[in-house]
Amino acid sequence: RWAAASLAEAGDANALADRWDALTRTLQADPLVVAAYADRASDLRWDDAAARNIEHALASGWDEGLVERYGRLPTAPDARRAQLERWLQAHPESPATLLALAQMQPWPTGEASLHRAVAQGGGRRFRVVVVALDEDAGLPAAHADLADLARRKGTAGIVDDLDLEVR
Repeated sequence: RWAAASLAEAGDANALADRWDALTRTLQADPLVVAAYADRASDLRWDDAAARNIEHALASGWDEGLVERYGRLPTAPDARRAQLERWLQAHPESPATLLALAQMQPWPTGEASLHRAVAQGGGRRFRVVVVALDEDAGLPAAHADLADLARRKGTAGIVDDLDLEVR
């Protein structure tokens, strides 16, 4: 936790790089530490470095949270999409990979990925988006509580929360 806190508090990209380089390989593969690095690097507009270190960490051990972060990075969308598709081949049960792909795909392709993420156990926030989008399409809501949440929040707000690109 101290390593993650240190990375999160780095004042600039040089300090972040120095702190990262000082970490052991074990810490550089720890999902909590990598997430802190990626978040801070992204804040500093150092998205390529964030993507590279997430990729290295995921090569050492799979982590759904890191995959979600990777999907939200604004850098090199074609390269990230290709990487996500490779990861999906290796981890076809991964809701985070499907969500990350949905974030990068035009609708309705993204919607199909999101439905797969729900089917793979993606959880409530995935289902809320699907319910909201289904309601927008005039389809009946599958879950009344989720439909109510979707109506209160509004489809655009939910989609914005997940950074989905609706076309």
